[in-house]
Amino acid sequence: MAAHLGCPFYDLDDFYWLCSTPAFTSKRPHLERLCMALAALHSNRCCIMAGSPDTWGDALENGYTHIIFLSLDAKIRVERLAQRETQGFGYADPAFLDWAAQYDEGRLRGRSRAIHERWLAARQCPVLRLEGDQSTEERRNSALDFLQHTSTTAQSC
Repeated sequence: MAAHLGCPFYDLDDFYWLCSTPAFTSKRPHLERLCMALAALHSNRCCIMAGSPDTWGDALENGYTHIIFLSLDAKIRVERLAQRETQGFGYADPAFLDWAAQYDEGRLRGRSRAIHERWLAARQCPVLRLEGDQSTEERRNSALDFLQHTSTTAQSC
């Protein structure tokens, strides 16, 4: 999507986590990650940010002009996470995969579908929900159509 629009792409995990070995074990201080994300958001004509900024702060959480929420069946989601983790790190942490598998139920501490639904309900910008297993092309086309039809008042990403 970012390449198609000619915009930079940011993964909020890159702001949230410090570089560490093993990866994803040292969190960046809250204010530092917030400042980094806001700088990225405001220094571009447009940008794509992936991830959940829930609890980062109103300046970021309400700084978006559009939100696209992707949802996928847990089995497929966990299979893809395992593939991505194995490709990126050489292994997939079973504890992480177990946590990811229960996202819809919200049994474990951390992110959950219920938390994200409450967060989405509090946003004032347009929200597109892309549910289920769609091709990259189908998602991109839906997102572009959404942006085209809801961007009359939006000035930035």
